[in-house]
Amino acid sequence: MNLAKIFKFSLLILGIIILSAFIFTLHPQELLGIIKSLPSPIKIIVYTLSITLISIMFKAYRWRMLIQKITQTKTSIWFSFQAVLAGIAAGSFLPGRIELARPLLYHQKHDIPITKSLSALIIERAIDLLCFVLFLLVGLILIPSQKIISLKIVIVLLSIIIFCILAAIIYPKHIFKIITKIINYIPLPLKFKEKVLHFIEQSIMSFTIFQSKKTILNIAFLSFITNALEFVRFYILITAFGISLTIPIILTILSAGILLGVLSAIPGGIGITEFSSASILTTLAPTTLPTIAKSAILLDRAISYYVIIILGALCLIHLGYFIKIEQAAKQELEQTTENTTSENHKPFK
Repeated sequence: MNLAKIFKFSLLILGIIILSAFIFTLHPQELLGIIKSLPSPIKIIVYTLSITLISIMFKAYRWRMLIQKITQTKTSIWFSFQAVLAGIAAGSFLPGRIELARPLLYHQKHDIPITKSLSALIIERAIDLLCFVLFLLVGLILIPSQKIISLKIVIVLLSIIIFCILAAIIYPKHIFKIITKIINYIPLPLKFKEKVLHFIEQSIMSFTIFQSKKTILNIAFLSFITNALEFVRFYILITAFGISLTIPIILTILSAGILLGVLSAIPGGIGITEFSSASILTTLAPTTLPTIAKSAILLDRAISYYVIIILGALCLIHLGYFIKIEQAAKQELEQTTENTTSENHKPFK
């Protein structure tokens, strides 16, 4: 096992340890008691899980559109939905990297080059990052200033991130030229530079699909709905726990928790997202009991992430198995066709 794999595995273990520490701060009986005391807990879990799955369905529509724009290949929405779920599960075990499950599945199923699927993934990640940074920026601006210290620096940093992402989306060619000049000045081996530049070119130039206003509007709409549904789910669950929060605070808690989880490089932000979200919640809503806040955050994460990982793992197994069967059947059909053709072309005796 090389150092990179050891580092990634260590991050995963660290995340599990942090999550375990977070769970152990809650007594199991107390946690179950709080959940049972909710008004119609089963209905709340079903509603919030349904909202999560609807959000993933919109994400699947967006993914399908990105793949079609980049590769000119039409795929089924059901396959895209399963692939997105499978990708979430697989990405939970690849710290600090873009998950490769979707590109591999699309390569096996539709013979789409992995580099093109990776370009679509980078676009998807950039758009989601833009959405959450925008939501966080709006939340921080609208929250009363006395509740958070030193907002100016955070707002400036978030604004810079938004500017950079928008620049890559709107002016991909200009951004690539700037990056090329910067990399050429760095003293690195020529082959390594070529690989880096090729990957950056594949990634940034994919944003040229946004030259069409219709594409921009469609992707923007799907992205907004996908991520807005996350906040709807969180709002319903928080309200069920009797926690009264304003929309700006909800935007801040969920966006900050997700972004801190991404920055930690721990897969899925395991542990980090729970701890940070609960800490921000108790800071911005000091009247909320820590036990209630932690229980709400833990249940929300279980519904929006851990259940989805299980479903994604099942999809990954299902797709992997059936793709292999389809490929075997296709090879057998091709072999049969070849044999039939060769028999038909034999000279008659």
